[in-house]
Parts: sequence; structure tokens; C-alpha cells
Amino acid sequence: MDTDQCDSTGLCAAVAPEIFALGTDDMLVVRSPTVDPAQVPVAEAAVRACPKLAIELVER
Repeated sequence: MDTDQCDSTGLCAAVAPEIFALGTDDMLVVRSPTVDPAQVPVAEAAVRACPKLAIELVER
């Protein structure tokens, strides 16, 4: 996640709450930097939901 681009709209957290959340300061928190293979479709949906294009999936 590119924290400089992120404006914490929370759309990714709405789509993938098991991966992203809004913290108490309304800043985005990545709950799980490693995505389980079963979560890939939801992670991809969160990437598409980001209006600032601040999220990308990187295969490792």
C-alpha cells in the first residue's frame, strides 16, 4: 500500500475487512500484509475499489 497516495476513504476496508481496517485515527491499517490464497479474490476487489490506486498485489 502506498501510504502517500492513500486518503483513507475506507473502501478497501469495506470490501476486505479481514485485510484492511480504519484505525481509531481514521488512518488505514493493513491487518494482513500477506494474503492467504483463498483471500486473493477479495484482495483483488479491494485493489479495484481504491479510488487513489494506492493498493497493489505483489506475488512473492
